[in-house]
Amino acid sequence: TTFGTNYSNENLTCYNQSTTGYGTLVNNFDFRMNGSSITALNMPFNLNVPSTATGAIVDYSTYENNGTLGNGTANTAPTWTPDGKIGGTYNFDGQNDLIVIPYNESLGGNGTWSEFSMEAWFIVNSSDSSGTLISNRKGTSTTDHSYTMGLSSGSLGYLYCFIGGTTTVGTAPNNNASDGCEPLGGPCPKINVGSWQHYVCTYKDGEGIKMYLNGTLIGTQTSASGNLRVSEGVVRIGARGTGVNPPNYVQPWNGTIDEVKIYSNRALSAEEILDNYNEGYNRLVSQELENYTNYTCSVALTNNINTNISLSNQITILPYSAPSIFDDVQFDSSFESGNLYNVTYVSGDANGNRNYRANIAYTNATDACSATSKFTDFAHWWTFFEMTNTSGKNITINLTGLASDDFVRLRWDNARPRYSFDYGLGNVDNSSNNYSMGTWTAIMPPDSYQVNTNGLWVAFNITVPSGQNTTWVATADPYTVRRRDLYLADISSSPYVNISVINTTTFGLNLTSVTVTDSAYSDANKVKIYIIGQQHANEEVQGSWYSEGAINYLINESNATAAQLRRNYIFRFVPIVNVDGVYNGTGRYSPYYNGTTIYDPNRCWDDARTGQPLYNVVNWTFWDIVAFDPNASIDVHGSITNSSTIFTGYNYYLDDGLQDTAMINFMKNISVYWENEQNEAGGLTGGTETHPYNVRLSTVAVHPAMMMENTVTNFSGTTDVPDYNDWMRYGVEMLLGIRDYYNNTLNGAAAPTIPYVEVITAKNPTEDSITTITFNFTVTDGDGSSNINTSSGKAYFQRGGETTRSDVSCVNQTPVGNSINFSCSIDMWYYDGAGAWTINVSAQDNEGEYVENSSTTFTYNLLTAMKMSPTSMGWPELSLASTDVGSSNNPIIINNTGNAVSLGVNTTAYDLQGEQTTSEYIYANNFTIGISSEGCSGTAMSNATAIAISSAVLNKGNHSLNDGSTGQEQIYFCIKGVPPTISSQSYSSSVFGPWGIGIFLALLVSGGRRKKKRNKTKLEEDKLFDAFELIAEELREEYSLNKKELLEIIIKKLKKKYNFSSKELLELISKESFEIPVSIFRKEIGSLESIVKYMKENLNMKYVEIAKALGRDERTIWTSYKKSKEKFPEAFAVKEDEETIPASIFKENDLTVLESIVVYLKKKGLKYSEIAQIIGRDQRNVWTIYLRASKKLNKI
Repeated sequence: TTFGTNYSNENLTCYNQSTTGYGTLVNNFDFRMNGSSITALNMPFNLNVPSTATGAIVDYSTYENNGTLGNGTANTAPTWTPDGKIGGTYNFDGQNDLIVIPYNESLGGNGTWSEFSMEAWFIVNSSDSSGTLISNRKGTSTTDHSYTMGLSSGSLGYLYCFIGGTTTVGTAPNNNASDGCEPLGGPCPKINVGSWQHYVCTYKDGEGIKMYLNGTLIGTQTSASGNLRVSEGVVRIGARGTGVNPPNYVQPWNGTIDEVKIYSNRALSAEEILDNYNEGYNRLVSQELENYTNYTCSVALTNNINTNISLSNQITILPYSAPSIFDDVQFDSSFESGNLYNVTYVSGDANGNRNYRANIAYTNATDACSATSKFTDFAHWWTFFEMTNTSGKNITINLTGLASDDFVRLRWDNARPRYSFDYGLGNVDNSSNNYSMGTWTAIMPPDSYQVNTNGLWVAFNITVPSGQNTTWVATADPYTVRRRDLYLADISSSPYVNISVINTTTFGLNLTSVTVTDSAYSDANKVKIYIIGQQHANEEVQGSWYSEGAINYLINESNATAAQLRRNYIFRFVPIVNVDGVYNGTGRYSPYYNGTTIYDPNRCWDDARTGQPLYNVVNWTFWDIVAFDPNASIDVHGSITNSSTIFTGYNYYLDDGLQDTAMINFMKNISVYWENEQNEAGGLTGGTETHPYNVRLSTVAVHPAMMMENTVTNFSGTTDVPDYNDWMRYGVEMLLGIRDYYNNTLNGAAAPTIPYVEVITAKNPTEDSITTITFNFTVTDGDGSSNINTSSGKAYFQRGGETTRSDVSCVNQTPVGNSINFSCSIDMWYYDGAGAWTINVSAQDNEGEYVENSSTTFTYNLLTAMKMSPTSMGWPELSLASTDVGSSNNPIIINNTGNAVSLGVNTTAYDLQGEQTTSEYIYANNFTIGISSEGCSGTAMSNATAIAISSAVLNKGNHSLNDGSTGQEQIYFCIKGVPPTISSQSYSSSVFGPWGIGIFLALLVSGGRRKKKRNKTKLEEDKLFDAFELIAEELREEYSLNKKELLEIIIKKLKKKYNFSSKELLELISKESFEIPVSIFRKEIGSLESIVKYMKENLNMKYVEIAKALGRDERTIWTSYKKSKEKFPEAFAVKEDEETIPASIFKENDLTVLESIVVYLKKKGLKYSEIAQIIGRDQRNVWTIYLRASKKLNKI
């Protein structure tokens, strides 16, 4: 580059050096600055992608804004052709073809872009057409429009470009070609038909819109201003949008589009546009190259089928300048807790190496607190700062001017500074509420961290990967006042947390406490613990992390141990007690000066006297402890020689037994204690001090020997460096140590509850088998889900007189909050009784508390079914004199394979015809049928007549016992004799049909002879008729000869009981059992209107009949039909095999038609989403309708 300029003298060109493969090869180039593409969208269309799968059209930029042909629909997908401007391309039919790209910030900048460019090659098929090349518009108004370029709809055949700025919008050339194209002064050039043309539209705030055709400026528009407007609609190629998503689009392109590019926050220069027109996209002109920028080029090699992508070498443009050109890293510590100053550039080179020297702000140790030499150390070991422009650099920071005391007691010589690339800004300023810590990495000796105790300096080195332009550095994982406030806001909604401001400090910051307990239990039985963190600011960030970890553990509702602690303890935390010192970052601001003495707010804690900044904080905290009256107070402390704490409980301040609640004496005693090193060994210390990260906890309460220390050892030379996650875990260990020491369990565990048992819809038995019923129930424990015994879930189905069915090992599922769902599966046998079964579920917690719930039931339906064996019978040879001869196949065993009770058995016999002499018969009335005890004195048969065997009863039960009675009946066939006139031959049922054996509900057998009044209403309400409807429904589902015959028997019984004709009964059956197809429901008409229209037009029913069937008055039916005709005049087209709903469900007058439909479909086991699709309603509306209907039916 030339010194004094901001650009190179040479163009930057990308060459493919590894062209391999087969077929016609095309290079797809993508330039990248500092690892990110210059383009936000780079679609050369060289790959033949016929698929309409989502994201199949490849974007070769690093933003991966892949597109979808036709928005996933084949008939709106453009057609690929190899005859593109460069490689392949797509033809658009001018009707509905388009490519859709989901919108994200990289395609519009979310209001941050002040520059923008669009580029495409195109062919248009008509000179008088409008069309869209590229567009981002979600609606029809200007405020919904971000950018569009294409052919004008106002002046057909002329190019235009629209840009929506946040201040004003603009369209070039004013959407009217007759206005002229500035600065040309004459009419805009009309596009050529059938040839390739290159079109670029650029925008820059302050300069407006510029249009370039074939490398030449053809028009400008200066009215647009401000950053690019945000439009959250999809980006379309080949059409302009009128809604957020397709298919809302207009102005489709009629022709070919190729080499589509969108440039992120970049207005292409005239030179670059001309170069793209002449040379393609494999070169950047010199005017576009920027100093200190790293360039790479991606080459995607395409053979119309496959793509192979490779990256070029990297080139960084550097200006020729003085050696200080490498001083390009910016340092900042002017934020909360920041500490670094006097940053001086030392050296650098073209390889990215950067060396800097700096100091840490601190006060003169000899004047810091007017104390003895014991307090002259540790004034300058905390640092926290931000570096920018760090991408790809190797940075060394040398901290000089330290003191000898900074290298004793395992301070800098054993510290591990650390760095982060993704530290949340919300921790230190108001830019966001994101207080994520990100990832912090320790800087390890000897390669990256050096300590010089003679020269009193430390140096650490950070190699920053390319693309990481911001780097944070700190002595330890920082914990700021801002983070504390965001964290407290986050946990404030917990029912166990009470946040209180103790007072406001000199710098206007809140000294805040957090009290955690379960207020549902009396405080009288609780142990009180007071915990503070960051007494010595920043160097003791561990104390705040301990507090956060402990609080997180305590408020966890799914943790039983946490619940036990909440019941029996009151914890008060002051996460940052030296709040001013933390905020100021160890003396970053001028130390406090009272006229004669300088005081550092981070170092004078131990000698806080009247007039010093920390006096108020110490005073407020002390009296808060006095008011709280704790059993123990804990200072989570580090990097101080003493292993005891300044707060050891207000009755036990010091080991030498001095006890005084007067503040002045308290301060005096502290001062004396800290100045006397010998006293600290008086029963309080637990070993030598280690280093800033190995935090020591000590507590002196009523029992001076109570101490808690973590067991982390000196980590010098190891990679296992504790971080904030470890410190939060140590906070949990601290809680467990307190629990073990006090062992307070006076407030016992809360009993669990079962608030929810899943509704089980009516279930059908499975013939001759089992039906597995799976359902869930929820157990909730106020002590947390971990206190629920996960192996205790049990479920039972119970019904009087029936065997209880159970699952005593229900499977526990993933806990949610303080609840666990149990999934149970229970097998119901085919012979289990029909009717309501009670659902009984139970569980226990880990402390033996038991809970059960038996408030719900489910219905096990009736199943009438049987199987028999053998299925054929015969007799030995008979003579004319033979009498009372049983069948060779006796007995026929009938098994009840359902759960119907006390079924009757009937047989339909037919005359047997001679097989040689067909005019001879053995008549049906020659046979009797009975059970074994009757011999041949059973019931006589009658030809072609179903005769009930009065002595046979088929009970329900486990027929596999095969005892002749449990779920089983045995019948015997006997021939009383043969007609004396017949000849000797074989006789069989082959002519008149096989004999039939059937079962029926014994309830149907008439018990009296009195005539019944002909009353249709009574017939409809009769339980016998309900049974008849069950059988009729079975006949509709599975029509068989035996059931048809059985239907005739039932009709006979009903005729006999009610004196009805067969025609009347069949009409009643037909009327009661008709079905409503689900396809008739439409969004445009109501449910009642749909049903009435179907019954009137498709079933030809009268208004009075419809009203009666639906339980509505005739006027309502008439009005509904009138409305349905107005809204939907066509007749419903119904298929024979589609899903239906029985009309009988609408008899329930308490429910609306829509409620009846939803309840019925829900009982059938359909999901809310499936019901919503059937009836044309929103899923949430379906849920509301079902809830309302259930309440009406008293089932919730």
